Amino acid sequence: MGREINIDRILYLEKQIEEGAGDIIKLKRTRNSLLNISTIVPPEILGSIFRWNVIPDGGLPPFDGYPEGTYNFLLVCHRWFEVASHTPQLWGFWGNTLKKWSRWYKRSGTTPIDLVLSWRGDTRGSDISSDGPLRDALRDRATCDAIRSLHLRGERFLVTSILSTLTPDDEDVRCSSIESISLQCVDASKFFARYRFPKLWYLDFSTGVTISS
Repeated sequence: MGREINIDRILYLEKQIEEGAGDIIKLKRTRNSLLNISTIVPPEILGSIFRWNVIPDGGLPPFDGYPEGTYNFLLVCHRWFEVASHTPQLWGFWGNTLKKWSRWYKRSGTTPIDLVLSWRGDTRGSDISSDGPLRDALRDRATCDAIRSLHLRGERFLVTSILSTLTPDDEDVRCSSIESISLQCVDASKFFARYRFPKLWYLDFSTGVTISS
């Protein structure tokens, strides 16, 4: 990367930080914004670095979600936040609760998404039917065939509500690009009757899944 081009100002800010002078968080963000990686690296490359930091080996997120602090780079400086916000591939995983889905779904753009719902994420009292924008976003992703994996574990009424939202209302059979499906506590009959899955390589049915003939 070479010598820092703003080294004098960076050193000055670091001295202020060490002395506890002023708003430490603001000082750190200002210092970080002056680093070469924040000013020289093109946004496309910086976005790719963020993706390598977030997306796990194998590409699919775990049911428990990403480790705490995975997105801490958003706090480094304003430029990093802006680059990350405009890198849709970072947001293909919305988290493992409806609360997190509602927070992150707008950032993913048209990139394929991994829908994960987990018991450990605490799904009690949640209801997809009460959230119009999120429900519409899920329907849009299903219509555009922009779902890569579907891993749903939670209370039956909630998993049923989500799967129903992703299922077309008509009688046509569609081709889906979903690669991985793991379900629990749901009657998935209608969902599987409306789709074909030529790319599916992983299928797991846990407790309470039914598919009628």
